[in-house]
Amino acid sequence: MEKVLEVYNNIKDRLSNPFVFSFICSWLVYNWRIPVALIRYDKSQFSGCGCHTIFDFISFELAKTNSFLFPLFFAFVYSLGIPYVKNFFRIVSACAQKWGESEEIKALDGGKIGINKYLKLREEYKEAIKKLEDVDKEEKKYLTEKGKLLTDFNGVREELNQKIKENGDLRDSLARTFDSSILNGNWLYNSSGKLNQKIKINNSSYSVLDNNGFPTIVYEMKHFFIKSDYIFFVLFEEEPTFRDNPMSIIHNLRRNNDDSLVGMLNGEEISLRRVSEVNFK
Repeated sequence: MEKVLEVYNNIKDRLSNPFVFSFICSWLVYNWRIPVALIRYDKSQFSGCGCHTIFDFISFELAKTNSFLFPLFFAFVYSLGIPYVKNFFRIVSACAQKWGESEEIKALDGGKIGINKYLKLREEYKEAIKKLEDVDKEEKKYLTEKGKLLTDFNGVREELNQKIKENGDLRDSLARTFDSSILNGNWLYNSSGKLNQKIKINNSSYSVLDNNGFPTIVYEMKHFFIKSDYIFFVLFEEEPTFRDNPMSIIHNLRRNNDDSLVGMLNGEEISLRRVSEVNFK
């Protein structure tokens, strides 16, 4: 059974070949007497041709010149030429259709159109309107999202600017907290044992002056801290002469104003008053 199917498939493949099929058709047309004789067998007609049997008649027809050559030539021309012929008619049909549509548009200029074409154009118009509405919705959605993102961005930027400002204020406040230059100037020191002792403060340098304005003792101001009206710092002798360990003097003061300080110095009540250069001499 498989052999029979294989033979059948081979025959089918051969016959489906355009050249083989066109050759068979050309041969049957060119040698039409043979298939007609096979279909309608008539011995009297064979005798008229000088043939005694149908086989003699077939041999007689096949012996004619070009019984195979012409069908072979026609099959070759048909196989090669039919694609060009098909494409030619397809091009002619397309040109005719295009020309017809163009002439129809010209003929309908200023006139009426058919109901079918009107319905088709209306559906196309509705589809175009729907697409336009969809595009408009997408654009509105995009603009809404863009506005929301812009609002969020502005909020974040304002928050960032506020944080930067707060950080700057905190940094400035922190710098002022440890900035001893706020006390720079000439001061008169008063305590229970000393009156109007001259003091000169320049950043971290704290100098005790004599009556001629020359420093007798110079201290280094350390651990300076100011908060609100309270001031704290510790003085260390820069060049101790009589002691192995430098003496430290703890100041715990309060500001009455920018030019007046009161408080404790190692447990003793003191006051400091800032004066101008003229009053200092």
